[in-house]
Amino acid sequence: MQLKSGDLLLLEDIPESDADKLADLANDATIYRSVGSHSFPHPYTKQAALDFLHLNREMYRRRFRVDFYIHFRGSLCGVIEISDINYDDRNAHVGYWIGSGYRGKGIATKSLGLVCRFAYDELKMHKLHTRVLSFNIQSIRVLISNGFFIEGYLRDQFFLDGQYYGFYSLGKILEADV
Repeated sequence: MQLKSGDLLLLEDIPESDADKLADLANDATIYRSVGSHSFPHPYTKQAALDFLHLNREMYRRRFRVDFYIHFRGSLCGVIEISDINYDDRNAHVGYWIGSGYRGKGIATKSLGLVCRFAYDELKMHKLHTRVLSFNIQSIRVLISNGFFIEGYLRDQFFLDGQYYGFYSLGKILEADV
């Protein structure tokens, strides 16, 4: 599966030969700090990239996770994922990260738009949701520019570097004109 818009290409598959590039991009303290998950390793090694490439994304012939590898002008530059896919309630989580040399170019914004369209058209989702650490203003802007709304604030939910941080909870109801 691939999604495309101009210089942007989102691919569901990535060859193992790109594991080094994925590890180099993901091995970034800013990503580690901003992603809001203790399961995102730092340092991010080639083995972590290989483990990610080989994640199980399906159960009983049904996807519960879809990862797209973001390519901008032919270069791998990040990942965007739909996870915790709930087909009964028709909602899923969305998350993404962009490598440092590619930030500020609208890549996350465009990628999220493509993934919202995919979630509606292909997965038949009604809603996408996510949580963003309170200090990650850039990500909040990406989400809001794609029609997400702040639905709440969770205080002191994430402990990092000796300090607690809150999450904004954001969601978007998907429609035919996503």
